[in-house]
Amino acid sequence: MNKITCDKCNGDGEMYPAKIGDWFKQWRNKVGLTQTEVCEKAGISSITQLSRFEHNSFPFSEARLRKLADVYRNTSEK
Repeated sequence: MNKITCDKCNGDGEMYPAKIGDWFKQWRNKVGLTQTEVCEKAGISSITQLSRFEHNSFPFSEARLRKLADVYRNTSEK
């Protein structure tokens, strides 16, 4: 997904997709994880669920979103 340079966005000069699934997909790609790896680390039973979430057609609970964020954050810190 392409980032758009912006001087009034999120503080780092880049604007990210507005839909949360797009944002999480971009984050997953940035840290270099496959959907399979994310599902294993986050306890998601179906790659289809993650794919549908990333395409904004399947909602995730707040707890699931926090788990995904933890997985991506821990991967990017290594």
